[in-house]
Amino acid sequence: MHYHCIIHQQALCAKVIGFEHVMTPVVKIINSIRSRAKQHRTFKVLLEELSAEYGDLLLHTEIRWLSRGRVLLRFLSLLGEIKEFMQSKGEDTSLLEDTEWTLDLAFLTDITGKLNHLNCELQGKGKTVADMISALNVFKAQMSIFSVHLQRKKVLHFPSVQMVLKDNASASETFDKVAEKYTQVINRLGKEFENRFCDLDQLEPCVSFVSNPFMNVDTTCIAEQLSSMFSLDAGQVEIEIVTLQNDVHLKAYQGAPNFWCLVDTEKYSGVCTAAMKVASLFGSTYLCESAFSDMNFIKNKHRTRLSDAHLQDSLRVAV
Repeated sequence: MHYHCIIHQQALCAKVIGFEHVMTPVVKIINSIRSRAKQHRTFKVLLEELSAEYGDLLLHTEIRWLSRGRVLLRFLSLLGEIKEFMQSKGEDTSLLEDTEWTLDLAFLTDITGKLNHLNCELQGKGKTVADMISALNVFKAQMSIFSVHLQRKKVLHFPSVQMVLKDNASASETFDKVAEKYTQVINRLGKEFENRFCDLDQLEPCVSFVSNPFMNVDTTCIAEQLSSMFSLDAGQVEIEIVTLQNDVHLKAYQGAPNFWCLVDTEKYSGVCTAAMKVASLFGSTYLCESAFSDMNFIKNKHRTRLSDAHLQDSLRVAV
């Protein structure tokens, strides 16, 4: 079986949202404020005088997965202060005062926030393929719910859009016009997730069985899937599954985190092999990338006497 890094795939899915007409002006305004030292200091003083929620804007970095969501959230939170600052400088603020554009900004902020939450759910050293598949399935189910809500002109799960509608009396009429556009974005995003992660649909039944071997399943079907996926004997695996599911002693430990360590590897050699192979699957390149970061931190200019053996030992401890 072949599949790509789940986290990278998720980041690629996010690109189908588009909304460049929102992101481009936001980045341009942020860069304009922060590029000049004097202007940047004046803006921070204004935020302090107005007791703003945040003390500064964030710069956008395309290569950082969580950057866009955080930048948009900070920008929307300081939108009033930004307009006041730009007006004091004699700059055009007609775009920031446009109701439809503001709603687009709020919607993009909400949806990128949800993508950031999913990205954080997929990261971590202890994440297994089962954890990642579960997180993806939850997100895809949420997309279906969001689509239905938007079709009914409801924004229960979009707090930023709710805030704009609450603060702007004329925004409700505009929202009725753009709700269909937002629904199409949600549907497009959901479809992209379905297409990119279709390979995991073949693996999911095997992962589900290993996570809960006592679940009610078609024994013949799951035995064929395990044998096909991991090159095992289907007949032997089927008998082992039936035997395992009727083992009273093992049933008492079905909730144990180390359940498969308690299973007799000789008596259940087929299903144990499948369980070990599922447990050894890497859902992402997170560990590899974090190891490179640790190595760069360890190999700094202040450690000139670091040998290859010491580096390997230090890296092993860090990872």
